[in-house]
Amino acid sequence: MLIGYELKELGEILTGNTPSTKNSSFYDTKDIMFAKPGDMDLNITDINETQDYISNSAIDKARIVPKDSLLVVCIGATVGKIGVNKDRAAFNQQINAVIHNKKVYSSKYLAYVMLQNRERLIDLANSAVVPIINKTRFSEFKVNIHATKEEQKEIVELLDKSQSLIDKRKAQLEGLDELVKSRFIEMFGYPVKNPMGWEVKLLGEVCEMKAGKNIKASDIHNENLGNFYPCYGGNGLRGYVEQYSHEGNIPLIGRQGALCGNVKYAQGKFYATEHAVATQSKVEMNSYWLYFLLSQLDLNKLSTGAAQPGLTIGSLNLVEIPISPIFMQNKFEKLAKQVDKLKFEMQKSLTQLENNFNVIMQRAFKGELFD
Repeated sequence: MLIGYELKELGEILTGNTPSTKNSSFYDTKDIMFAKPGDMDLNITDINETQDYISNSAIDKARIVPKDSLLVVCIGATVGKIGVNKDRAAFNQQINAVIHNKKVYSSKYLAYVMLQNRERLIDLANSAVVPIINKTRFSEFKVNIHATKEEQKEIVELLDKSQSLIDKRKAQLEGLDELVKSRFIEMFGYPVKNPMGWEVKLLGEVCEMKAGKNIKASDIHNENLGNFYPCYGGNGLRGYVEQYSHEGNIPLIGRQGALCGNVKYAQGKFYATEHAVATQSKVEMNSYWLYFLLSQLDLNKLSTGAAQPGLTIGSLNLVEIPISPIFMQNKFEKLAKQVDKLKFEMQKSLTQLENNFNVIMQRAFKGELFD
């Protein structure tokens, strides 16, 4: 059975703050974790460490919660991020905390409750000009919880097990990515250092680079509605469109935005916007090898502009790249494609695991698991 409560009925609510950064003694030792939105991701984050810490001398100036408290981001673009601190922690003003009472089995259970209600929380925040949920509105936010701690415990164990399977599959996928990267380094060395002594050419000498075409944002769809084509912008895939601008296997360099310099490998028919640079070889060169080499060069370091970072085709033309023998380039692509087949199967498995997790979540908080 599910029972409705306001969050303030389930524990003590605290809003974080930031001890004065002008007092260096508050930050000179790593005594207490200082949680910020950047320490959490889009899943429930177990916070074992943070980017910033405060010293014991700042204790009286900070809001500190005991370990295993619930932390929820309530201000800014990342409203709805959820974390559980695994040691005592301070936290900044963008975060509200819940120190749960005896109605709740654990903060992890409450974290799953909030995850189930994240979209409602985001909608509540977006009713303001700047996304924000103040302490009062957060305290009055209504959720349904299971009536008994035994049920709550079973929900946590079931969802933790399901999430563990997802995490393991993601780790396997990351391991395959590292395998390909290590094989590339083994065959060709780090491109910037060029330890193999390959002939070095300017990127503009061996490749034609041209920005894509402008397209209205209203013409880009979030989903592939039929026979649409992928549309790439400065930060990668933007969505899907009815027409295509390019055809082939082509590395794309993002040239605008915070992620400029990122490299994607577009295949078949696709659309490249003016913020993506299509990079096509003018000499005999394996396009997949070129894509992977470019991705290892940290092209973002060439960006200019603080408010809106960007890359110019002129600066890209002057990038030096080592040119290895074509037979080695082809050999690398063959290896990478074999790994891609494994990744494809693992990705299908991951999707199924994520779907299973979502089904369990839906059924759990509809009260259907214990019928």
